[in-house]
Amino acid sequence: MKRLLTIAVLVVVASTLWGQTSTAKKRPVKKAEPAITAEDVKALRDALAAQQQQIEQLRQELRQRDAAWQAAQQRLDQAANAAAEAQTKAVAAQSAADSQKETYEKLSSDVKDLQGNMTTAAVSTQEDQKRVSAVEGLVSRFRFSGDVRVRQEDFFQSYSNCGSACNARIRERIRVRFGFEGKAGEDFTGGIFLASGAFSDPTSTNQTLSDVFERKTIGIDRAYINYNPSAAKFLTLTGGKFAYTWIRTPASFDNDLNPEGFSEKFSFDLNSPLLKNVTFTGMQLLFNEANRPSSSTSCINGICANGGSITGGDSFAAGGQVSAKLQLTKRWSLTPSYSILNWRNNDVILNESAVVNGGSAGQFAPNGITNATVTLGTAGGVSIRRFYSKFLYSDLILDNNISTGWAKLPTWRVVLEYLNNLNAQDHPLLADGTVATDLGKQSHYYKVETSLGSTKNKGDFQFNYGFWRQEQDSVIASFNESDQRAPTNIIQHTFGLQYKVRNNTTLAFTQWIGRTLNSNLQNRALTPGLATGDKDPYLKRMQFDVIYSF
Repeated sequence: MKRLLTIAVLVVVASTLWGQTSTAKKRPVKKAEPAITAEDVKALRDALAAQQQQIEQLRQELRQRDAAWQAAQQRLDQAANAAAEAQTKAVAAQSAADSQKETYEKLSSDVKDLQGNMTTAAVSTQEDQKRVSAVEGLVSRFRFSGDVRVRQEDFFQSYSNCGSACNARIRERIRVRFGFEGKAGEDFTGGIFLASGAFSDPTSTNQTLSDVFERKTIGIDRAYINYNPSAAKFLTLTGGKFAYTWIRTPASFDNDLNPEGFSEKFSFDLNSPLLKNVTFTGMQLLFNEANRPSSSTSCINGICANGGSITGGDSFAAGGQVSAKLQLTKRWSLTPSYSILNWRNNDVILNESAVVNGGSAGQFAPNGITNATVTLGTAGGVSIRRFYSKFLYSDLILDNNISTGWAKLPTWRVVLEYLNNLNAQDHPLLADGTVATDLGKQSHYYKVETSLGSTKNKGDFQFNYGFWRQEQDSVIASFNESDQRAPTNIIQHTFGLQYKVRNNTTLAFTQWIGRTLNSNLQNRALTPGLATGDKDPYLKRMQFDVIYSF
């Protein structure tokens, strides 16, 4: 600052002196100029200060303008950058717009194609839905069911010095059953069920795990049609091979056997405090169809070597049953039933062909024939036999159900049964074929069976016990209970326990203890090594089952 001030003073003084010199050359010297005073210097200094201040103001203005110019330049650069960026974006946007337009046009085309396809698909879907609905409607009319049972079974029977004849028998078996039942029309229902088991044994659906891994046989167990008109609900007509339509126990027919033929049921529910229902049932059971034998067929007393009768008549059983349901008290209900069943041309059972018996001609008795029989002779090289007694079942059953009020054991059931073969001979035959005149009719069957509990839901369990006495000619030995000691001429006990471990799975144990009732009679079952008249030791048969149902 001082340097600038000094320079300025020198410039002013020089200028003044130069001015005076110039003036002195042009003008004549008149007189001496007055001397420069302090005031002049001061004024000069003030002038310099003012000029300095102006110069400073100019500098500030210049700096402000530079700053403004730089700011403007920056804004201009930013604007230029923004414009360039905008241009780039505009180009990109244009490109994107072009691409989107192309995409849109393609999408429009695709949408049109899709609409066309959807229209076609919708029509196809409607057709498929109609077909699916038709199938669903058809399937919903049917109910599928079945079960699988795996069994471990042991046999024990012994007496003194019986040796190897009393060795225990142990075997494993399976049972498979499945099928469906459904409405075949407005008033008709039908069903088809298959089951395992040997074709030549209608009293069992078991297959023993044996025969070197051979496949097991499955056959038609039931195939039937029911007619139950909506205008007459009390009426049900059944034809085919069907489950029992009447009340019975294994005393007359095994639980695994399904009869064939026809049945007519008339059931009336009543609004009475005591009598709740009355039912009448008729049955015609066809068990052998035969043509009239040819002239070359050998026959004896009307029974032919081909298993038929000389008249060509078919074999059947016909009968009926009346039953009712009584509500004796609030907790006690009773279902009494009485049935009568007459067997005709049943001698064919003793003279069946090899096809029916599964290998050899002769008697059809999967568990052995224990009825009294008579050999008529030999015809065509075949031994011809007939039953010693005729068969007309008279069967009375009293089925009592008592509600206990206990959650775990809700039902106590007691079944009493008395069956009598009204056409049995007055006296039985002994083992040597002579008539035992000191014995009366061997035609009776007595039974008492009781159970406590149920097996409906998971966690349920049931106990049961049964005892029965079945005489030799009380029923035909080919069709009744297959698990007891022998078909007839026996005393039998059973104990059982079932536990519902899952809603579809049951564990069960059954103990069978039975022996031959009279070992002096013809065709009695007797343990190997024993002689006629010896007391048959009890056969103990244990069954452990796992049953899966669906």
